[in-house]
Amino acid sequence: MGKQIEISLTQDDEILLEKYISERFDIRVANRFYPASWDKSALYKTNDTNHWLIIDARAEEILIESANLIDTGPSKDLWQMRSKSYSCIEWERDMRPNPQFPTGRLFLDTSPGSIWKDISSISGDDVSKIYNRACRWLKKNCKLTGRVWSSNHTEQGPIIGSSRRGRCS
Repeated sequence: MGKQIEISLTQDDEILLEKYISERFDIRVANRFYPASWDKSALYKTNDTNHWLIIDARAEEILIESANLIDTGPSKDLWQMRSKSYSCIEWERDMRPNPQFPTGRLFLDTSPGSIWKDISSISGDDVSKIYNRACRWLKKNCKLTGRVWSSNHTEQGPIIGSSRRGRCS
């Protein structure tokens, strides 16, 4: 169970969204998957992946401790950051390939779970607030086409501040 919003953003708009969220919250956007050789000491973000997490920086150590090694075939094991119950926001790209922009989603797991107790003692309900802030930015700066919020560029650049209707659910 959770909340999600479908998105299709340019890399420039992804950067703007990340900056907008970080104006109010101390966040880290990090890869969800790491190679088997990862030392579990720090999270990082690369643009060559399609699976990120938006996390409250205060809860980074708890998420690192909860990472698990998953079997992806012969000698291709991956560390996976666990996304459970308000611990972080999943940010995925390329769910449906698009020639211009990748289509993905922001997803917040709202089902109760044990990791929430550890995260909430540190960050309260800030992960929900981060998700809501991301939704506000998308509604303000993107166009709604069907169910997907997409980058809205003109020759002059993105359209800022226009009102759009739509839901973050």
